[in-house]
Amino acid sequence: MAWNGAPLVSALKWSPLGVPTEWTWPGIKMSPTDPSALLESRQYNTAGQLIHSGLLDLTWDAAGRVTAIAQSHMIPGSGSDPAQRGMVSSSFNYNATGNLTASAHALMATPAVTLPAGVTLPDLVGYTSLGYSYDANGNRTSGVFTKATGTGTPLTLTRTYATTTGTNRLASVTTSSSAGGTIPAKTYEYDASGSLTNAAGQYLHYGANGRVAKLTNTSSSTDPLAVSYVYNSSSQRVLKTDARTAGTTSSEHAFYSDDDETSPLGFYSSQRSSNSAAPAGENDSTELLYLPTANGLMPIAAQINGRIYAIDTDHLNTPRRLTNADGQVAWQWLITGFGEVSPTTGAGGYLQPGSTVTAASYAPAVTFNLRYPGQQWDQETGLAYNINRYYDASSGRYIQADPIGLDGGWNRFAYVGGNPLNGTDPLGLMTWQSWWDASVAGFQSETPWSAAMRALESWPVGASMVGGAGRYIAGLSKAPAATEASAFCSANAGRTIKLSNGFYEAAGSPFKFSEYYYKKLWNTGRGAPFLQAEEVLGTASSITPDRMAGFYRYFNGTLEMVYNPTTQEVWHLMPAR
Repeated sequence: MAWNGAPLVSALKWSPLGVPTEWTWPGIKMSPTDPSALLESRQYNTAGQLIHSGLLDLTWDAAGRVTAIAQSHMIPGSGSDPAQRGMVSSSFNYNATGNLTASAHALMATPAVTLPAGVTLPDLVGYTSLGYSYDANGNRTSGVFTKATGTGTPLTLTRTYATTTGTNRLASVTTSSSAGGTIPAKTYEYDASGSLTNAAGQYLHYGANGRVAKLTNTSSSTDPLAVSYVYNSSSQRVLKTDARTAGTTSSEHAFYSDDDETSPLGFYSSQRSSNSAAPAGENDSTELLYLPTANGLMPIAAQINGRIYAIDTDHLNTPRRLTNADGQVAWQWLITGFGEVSPTTGAGGYLQPGSTVTAASYAPAVTFNLRYPGQQWDQETGLAYNINRYYDASSGRYIQADPIGLDGGWNRFAYVGGNPLNGTDPLGLMTWQSWWDASVAGFQSETPWSAAMRALESWPVGASMVGGAGRYIAGLSKAPAATEASAFCSANAGRTIKLSNGFYEAAGSPFKFSEYYYKKLWNTGRGAPFLQAEEVLGTASSITPDRMAGFYRYFNGTLEMVYNPTTQEVWHLMPAR
């Protein structure tokens, strides 16, 4: 893998199971004082979960969730001293439905670092603790964001999130501070389809394709002082122009795409940065190199304005650190929760934006806008373009409803079921998770879409459930508790549904539905698994899956499953392999 004849990545090693475990960036120094090539080494546990890399150490619970992370993090030195490499420890908690409810962050004692005078931990990591509460539909109802201070009295911001009655649309966010004072509420307006049109005076205008076409500071879609966006037929944003200041600027984008994800390959600007290292006459550009993994494409290296960078990613393939050829960490992004804490840069002294402390510059300035898989952050909106929708990290949700319509379920604005440390949504449509499957001695990746597309036969029951199913269930959100039992459902748990003579039918059920009927529903987004539970089980008892006492109904934004925690019976969504 090379750029301009120089190798970017070499000495790749793979496990017998096809997982990349080691490589070097030959053009990148280990550090400013160590000229050896930067090396990456990755270790996985028996469940196939990443537990160690050059950047991270991760701890997982029995449900397959990340509960603790130790992350290498650059910290400014004192005065003219070089930057320090510290470790930030982070802990994460979840509620019974798998929603992330809390995270906390602190500097570890080893390696020992000394904060410069006037620098506090929040200057480096933003909030030192974050907490979230949810309603029954998975909407965030409150958030508590705390910053430790040098005075010993932490500063706490408490945010209340209100939704419009009868919908899951975010209506307003009000904030109170432990320091007192008035913080204006932020209000939101939507169009008839559930797309955000006004966020506290920032107006979004949509094209006929339902995508954001313009950003303005007025309600007029013809306002000439606008940022405009152009998409191709695959919802890939191929052009962005900014006419808000003198001299319109533009950026062209190129993508790689397959059935499961779309990844940017390059961004090409009409301007040239003052510190660009590209040949004279060349404008700014960013070009990306990826490795294929079970979690999708992993960004591993980049060329940005004539400089090459190594990209360190986390367990989800989210970029977390950029190191330049001189071994300087140029950009880093701490793992928190929903991505609400900003990255820091070497040029900015590794301090959070808005910090009042003056720090030295430790690397040339760089702009890098990749965020969670499938996302590109936009400075002008504070949102992340996520192919089919836009994501708002400040509220942890999409600003547009799931385009699938009513079959998007209880909450069409939710991002990865409120569990951003354990799932991704590279297309802005559905959650993606991966796991180690002992039955085939390999990694499996799953989306609700690909799960439903697999054969309708041999649904898992009890011990036949595949290794990843438990983690997949844990990653879904649970519906309200059931109230009524069904002997019929208990008797028919796990029975095979087969295609016979053009009709789908379940053993023991008098109900049949035509292949054409199934395909019609599939084309509208409902899919086979939900149809089986609703139609087949419902024919004999006239009740739907969410009315079974002692059972849990799970939902991921598109499809559903019913799970009995006592018998571990899974009734739909996850076919046996």
